[in-house]
Amino acid sequence: MDEQQTRPTSPSQCQPPLCPHNGWVQPPPSDYDDDLSLAGVWRVLIRRWKVILSTAILAVIAAAGYLLVATPQFEAEVVVLPPETHHIEALNIPDIYEATAEDVQTIFARNLRSDTLRRQFFDENGLFSVLGGGESGTDESVFRRRFSDRLKVRSGTRDEKDLVFVTLEGEHPERIAAWVNDFVRFAASRTVDDIVDGVRTRIANRRDGLRERIEISRERAKQRSEDRLTVLEEKLAILRDGRRREDRLVVLDEQIAIARELNIMDRDDARPVVLEEQSVGVSVNTASEPLYLRGVNELTVEREALAKREDDDPFLPGLREIVAEMEVLKQRTNNDPFIPALRDKEEEVAQLEASLARLQGSASCIIPARIDREAVAPEAPASPKKSRILPLSLVAGLLLGVFAAFQLNAFEQSRT
Repeated sequence: MDEQQTRPTSPSQCQPPLCPHNGWVQPPPSDYDDDLSLAGVWRVLIRRWKVILSTAILAVIAAAGYLLVATPQFEAEVVVLPPETHHIEALNIPDIYEATAEDVQTIFARNLRSDTLRRQFFDENGLFSVLGGGESGTDESVFRRRFSDRLKVRSGTRDEKDLVFVTLEGEHPERIAAWVNDFVRFAASRTVDDIVDGVRTRIANRRDGLRERIEISRERAKQRSEDRLTVLEEKLAILRDGRRREDRLVVLDEQIAIARELNIMDRDDARPVVLEEQSVGVSVNTASEPLYLRGVNELTVEREALAKREDDDPFLPGLREIVAEMEVLKQRTNNDPFIPALRDKEEEVAQLEASLARLQGSASCIIPARIDREAVAPEAPASPKKSRILPLSLVAGLLLGVFAAFQLNAFEQSRT
């Protein structure tokens, strides 16, 4: 019996039994195939529980170390609403500017996002000495990293579309709450200044334009008065040129000669001549009678009087009216009453001046946005969040441990 046990096995006995199909039987399943089954996975997890647990503990310790080392970041938020109608009523100037709550809030939100406005607030409040102390970097880099990049402005979603949220992140809760509140007020003040300056500029441009038009109208009225005076002077010169009297003398000389030829010395001498002319036939004559019928004596007297006349003004038709109008034009010092629509323009200028004064006096009452909720010093940091980081690190450590367990198991199997 002992010899059979100690006797070596023959080569034929070491060969695997033949398979009735292909001549060989399949080898028994390996450990790798075992690992792919649920029971195999469980065996690996049980066998390598120390690796899994160690990895998870290390991950939690690393997360806890990060939480101890990381500087907590706090977040303060201001919620802003659009202004009411009566808050911006002073901005409504007829035909100049019509303010709406949406327009004003748009300008306010744009100022909140303005990089220039943020930089001005950063410089005026000396934030570089607070945020840049003990750090290397230029003034611009500190402004970017520690203030501008951490100041966020977002509009509300569908249910909060009228709201604007302004948040600031930082290490000091009280400081960031005070800074974000001050910045919102600073942006609101600049918004009022921007809108008021724009409306003031529009009013001033409209007023200056009207003033220029009034001055042009006055210059044109003065020029028209001078032109009218020149025309009247020419008319007066034409009336006084003396040709009318000379022409009248020539006509009288001719009529006197005719009267002498007809032997008409007086008006009575002209009656027989007229009767003789009428006896020829009946006719209707509407023309004035000839001058020679007045007789030589009457025409001669008229000619002598005309020749002795030194001033023709009393006998020139329309001359007195022309002289009187010229005197009025020369004495006129103000053409405003004669300029059409001048008083309407002056009234509009006065209204614009009143609107400008009213806008200047009510600028402090304009509210471009309503603060629905001011920022308060946050009690809990926004990041890092311990309630999230520690559970996530535990889960990540367990997953990493499982992965390491299977890798270690596969490595050991490859060596055997």
